[in-house]
Amino acid sequence: MLLPLLLACAADGAGALSSPLDLSQSEVIPTVVLASWEADPDATAASVDFGMDGQRTWTAPATLEDGRWTATLVGLKPDVTATVVAVEQVDGEALESEPTTIQTGSNSAMPGLTLGVQEEGAWTEGFLVGTLVTNPSAAVIIDSDGEIVWWFEDTENGQVGRARLSRDGRGVWLMGINAHNQGNNSLLWVSLDGTQTTRIELGDGHHDFVEHEDGSLAWLTHHSEMIDGAYILGDTLTVRAPDGSTSTLWSIFDWREYDPEEGLQTDGGGGGAPAGGAIMWSHFNSLRYQDGAYLMGSLGLSAIMKIDGSTGEPQWTFGSKTSDFTDADGDPILLERQHHFQLLDDSLLVFENGSSERGSSRAVEFSFDQVTPVVEEIWSYTPDPTLYTFSLGNPQRLDDGSTLVNFATSGQVDQVSPEGQVLWRLSSYLGTAFGYMDHVQGLY
Repeated sequence: MLLPLLLACAADGAGALSSPLDLSQSEVIPTVVLASWEADPDATAASVDFGMDGQRTWTAPATLEDGRWTATLVGLKPDVTATVVAVEQVDGEALESEPTTIQTGSNSAMPGLTLGVQEEGAWTEGFLVGTLVTNPSAAVIIDSDGEIVWWFEDTENGQVGRARLSRDGRGVWLMGINAHNQGNNSLLWVSLDGTQTTRIELGDGHHDFVEHEDGSLAWLTHHSEMIDGAYILGDTLTVRAPDGSTSTLWSIFDWREYDPEEGLQTDGGGGGAPAGGAIMWSHFNSLRYQDGAYLMGSLGLSAIMKIDGSTGEPQWTFGSKTSDFTDADGDPILLERQHHFQLLDDSLLVFENGSSERGSSRAVEFSFDQVTPVVEEIWSYTPDPTLYTFSLGNPQRLDDGSTLVNFATSGQVDQVSPEGQVLWRLSSYLGTAFGYMDHVQGLY
């Protein structure tokens, strides 16, 4: 009797919802719960409060269809008892259902993860949205206890490197890496319950994408051109309008001339060149959209650049020998084989993979205001013992000032304080690699 009494006290003053609440597990993702009930004809809105251990931790929006409200509940751990309360707004009053419970299913299809460190000050609210690149290749959502609470495998894309919540709050977008120019990459949208999917073919799209509020999408694309008798493999930025039409907003070949003394200079294919028949040059690998501009990172050029989101006109370049920014001695700021980054109000946070010869990767932060040409390194984090992450990796500054550093293919994510203390550490078993990972406050 204690649980219903506590919930009744928490909802003191709310009217009773007359329609019974129906709960079921998703047939695809058994940690996801589906809630539905018959709508009151006078209801103007509805939602569902849910949680574990009798708590009402999260709220999911409900949608009305054929006279019934439905909601998809995501964030619950596997093999737990969830408590669910439906809330309907009728004539300015909140009507609530009786608390109803349901047991979630197992996530045994996913590999186990190890939470090795969880100190005071570690993040407890929100989730990590990211991917497992291998064993299996899937989009995943992970809670602060290191539990995989949502997952979806994509067998067509091979190695899934990026996943993002869709802006409508109804699903997740996921994308294959296509680092080796396989030429058959796609962007997959999957509903939160895993039962609905939409696939968009990307051609030679690779590594990263963004979704805009109007439903348009943008992604990096391999593109080659014949220069002096050889295929040179570079990159373009492709934009897909809401009506499905695509266009090229920017091309590296329009931005700068090919220089055989820079870039990866390794064999590649794709982008219009035969397999293995191109010189891989710029190899862009990361994409963000911020304040009306695209920010793109190039592994081959060891640079991050900003272009206008409407015209594609370059605005600045950070890194490489043509950098618009220098250190105090006037030398260009050089990055060593970086992947993802985060542009903050007055600094730039970068995941620097480093060379195989150096044998260690790190997060590094530079003072940066996009106008002042002189910048300096102001913070860095290298784990002890060191890790060498040969591919992917990203940093993220959290609201409390700590930093999440995802060592990706090394299978480790650290949350560190400004002083470098490890507050939280997630590790995967041997053979399981992480893709890009982002912390989000909520899943809706």
